[in-house]
Amino acid sequence: MTGLLLKDSYLILQRKQTLFLLLAISLLMGYTIDGAFIVGYVTFLSLILSIGTISYDEADNSLLFLMTLPFERRTYVLSKYVLSWIVCGIAWVISLFLLFLMNTIKGLPLDFVENITGCLVVLVFVVVGLDMMIPIQLKFGAEKSRTVMIMIVGVVMAVSILFGKVLDLDAFLQSLDRIPLPVYAVVGVVITITTTVGSVAVSTRIMDQKLL
Repeated sequence: MTGLLLKDSYLILQRKQTLFLLLAISLLMGYTIDGAFIVGYVTFLSLILSIGTISYDEADNSLLFLMTLPFERRTYVLSKYVLSWIVCGIAWVISLFLLFLMNTIKGLPLDFVENITGCLVVLVFVVVGLDMMIPIQLKFGAEKSRTVMIMIVGVVMAVSILFGKVLDLDAFLQSLDRIPLPVYAVVGVVITITTTVGSVAVSTRIMDQKLL
């Protein structure tokens, strides 16, 4: 797996212009926007960057060559998850640091608990997004996966709008505020572990059935 991670790291580092642009956007958004939005934005961009290595592998029959090397298909799948966790983790830490740095420069009060809580919620969403995107990318490829993701986002937005019309959102949000923080932490851990285990199993099955 180390060799696969090194290969993908080199692929990401070759996109230096994208990385510098991502850093510039992070600095700009960190100065102009308050809250955890910058953390979510930067982390999701890094997720897209890491999953994009699958498209590189599929180009010019490169995946066919990779599968001739001495590793199992499951190892290839796991390497994509590990790479995404590493890249997103680094982006999350850097963007969190930038958030506190920019708040300090602007003289804003540093509510460490509130900021960390919001950023941890963002991290849960990123992991769930990762667990959705990798199987879709492996199954449908770069082009079709975009269409599938747009359809999924559309369905989620439609359900959210319907959910907002059926329930009293203000009362619902107030009820969420009364839930203790440790409960949120436990729920977040359970969600991430469950979706990750399921996603790895689905991705491995897709890869085993893939005809190269």
